Amino acid sequence: MLAMVVIFGGCGLANSVYLNYNFKAGMELTTSVGNPMVEITQACKNGVDGKVHSSITVRLIYSGKSGNTITITYQMFSNDLTRPTSSEDLTYDISEKKKIAWGSTVIEVKEASDSFITFVVLESPAYRYPSGSKLRGC
Repeated sequence: MLAMVVIFGGCGLANSVYLNYNFKAGMELTTSVGNPMVEITQACKNGVDGKVHSSITVRLIYSGKSGNTITITYQMFSNDLTRPTSSEDLTYDISEKKKIAWGSTVIEVKEASDSFITFVVLESPAYRYPSGSKLRGC
């Protein structure tokens, strides 16, 4: 589901779709409980006034560890980051496998505790474009 394949319609000729995300290929990252591990936003922005007309944001938020199980909360927002349009708690047993996958995104867990996680995003559909890229008109 981290593959952002939403096509915005009716944005007008002066508008473009932009992709932003908070991680880099191969970079080891650490975040604490309640904070996003992965955040990807695809937005239709007006090229004249810079206003965002529509957007989709997907987040994977670290929720903690109990025993050998980590919990990550998936959230998707549409246009407004105050209330998710969908949310789901995902659990992964990392006792044997340190690689977890959700959709087309693969994350390697380096270290996890009840308060933080250190990880590397190994694969993501977002890697096809640099963060901040203008993808096309919308």
